[in-house]
Amino acid sequence: MLQARTRHFGTIEYDEPAVLTFPDGLPAFEHLSRFLLIEHPSAAPLVFLQSLEQEQVCLPAIPVLALDPDYELALSTDDLETLGFTTLEQPPGVDAIGCFAVVSVPASGPATANLLAPVVVNLASRRAVQSVRGDT
Repeated sequence: MLQARTRHFGTIEYDEPAVLTFPDGLPAFEHLSRFLLIEHPSAAPLVFLQSLEQEQVCLPAIPVLALDPDYELALSTDDLETLGFTTLEQPPGVDAIGCFAVVSVPASGPATANLLAPVVVNLASRRAVQSVRGDT
């Protein structure tokens, strides 16, 4: 087992197949490409995107369907290709992807979830992208 130091979870163990790879990084974190998706039962349904390259970078997120059961994902051709979906005629099924809204928790004011740029994960390849919706 591999180990990673984290700011919020201490040292954690993980297997390489659990790593999410963001080929293009994340907006504001373009230099970071390897993350773990950490599920902590006491925080459910929140999950955490923990950087393996910078221990202090940990982004809270929530499955978009937990916020909006009718949410419709709109992926660009570029995002589909980045995720590794080569059959563009048929969009990936809901069982092939994970879709999460990054949560922002300001010092004052309410928390917000970014449904306009969800993090989308190809569950088979573990490739991920933050997909900015083109229809907004």
